[in-house]
Amino acid sequence: MLESLFQAFTFKIAPLLASILISIAYLPQIWKTWRTKNVEGVSLWFWIIINAFLFCMWSNSLGSLIYDGRLGYFITETINWLFALIQLILVIVYRKK
Repeated sequence: MLESLFQAFTFKIAPLLASILISIAYLPQIWKTWRTKNVEGVSLWFWIIINAFLFCMWSNSLGSLIYDGRLGYFITETINWLFALIQLILVIVYRKK
């Protein structure tokens, strides 16, 4: 019984919870950047690399959706990448040249 609860948490609940939490974590930064239009001290390369990473994760989630039917994983990775992409666009738009 304990082993099945651990497996359920490890393979279903924890990854979904982690994806939701990391997606929510973007919102304060997006809001602050949008409101202040100030990206001083924000690394453009960080956001480029994180978006490349998230594209790879999104591709993996798409494969999981197609072959395993894991819709929840695909949705959370799509939201995660979307928020990171929004922040990257804001950094590009508001950075001083």
